[in-house]
Amino acid sequence: MTTIRRFCCNDLLRFASVNLDHLTETFNMSFYMTYLARWPDYFHVAEGPGNRIMGYIMGKVEGQGESWHGHVTAVTVAPEYRRQQLAKKLMNLLEDISDKIDKAYFVDLFVRASNTPAIKMYAKLGYVIYRRVLRYYSGEEDGLDMRKALSRDVEKKSIIPLKRPVTPDELEPTIRGGTTVRGPPLGAGPEPSGCRPVGGQRMRCLPNLDYPPDSKPTAVLPIRLFCADT
Repeated sequence: MTTIRRFCCNDLLRFASVNLDHLTETFNMSFYMTYLARWPDYFHVAEGPGNRIMGYIMGKVEGQGESWHGHVTAVTVAPEYRRQQLAKKLMNLLEDISDKIDKAYFVDLFVRASNTPAIKMYAKLGYVIYRRVLRYYSGEEDGLDMRKALSRDVEKKSIIPLKRPVTPDELEPTIRGGTTVRGPPLGAGPEPSGCRPVGGQRMRCLPNLDYPPDSKPTAVLPIRLFCADT
């Protein structure tokens, strides 16, 4: 039996095996903790028998006006639990939260242009390629910005594909660490300027909450520091 529940802090000590896939983006502990604190409704884990972590999804909500959207920062399933539609269930959960709670216009994600299996999976879930971002990943590989319109975007304007590729510098401004910068959303692609390595680790600039006035933010709930069974 599979249980999908909120991610909690001690899951960070148990999900390393899920991140072994070479296409799964991994981050430092403070990065995951920031998502857990700021967007708890967008951070879920699928747990199997014996409390084994099968997969997880991590995301957020951001943007202004008609760019107000849910974003999938990471979604992955351990190899031994694939082909059970776990990724679909996790994606549907994030989409429902973006649509029904935060009233977003669309959900987006970024995927490597070479990751054909993932691109096909997202297409089956209703995502379309909105634009290609040149040298998005570490300045080497192109990324595809894929989007799925939600009920608020009645005319589906958010998913009309751009006719030309863009560079990371052309992406929408994002507020990080109190400074408005251009570049990839937090959680994917190259680091924005101003972030510096500290103690031999990569440091990521962290975003401030910036809800548009016409959107209702996700309710701020207490963080689950430990899972209920520990």
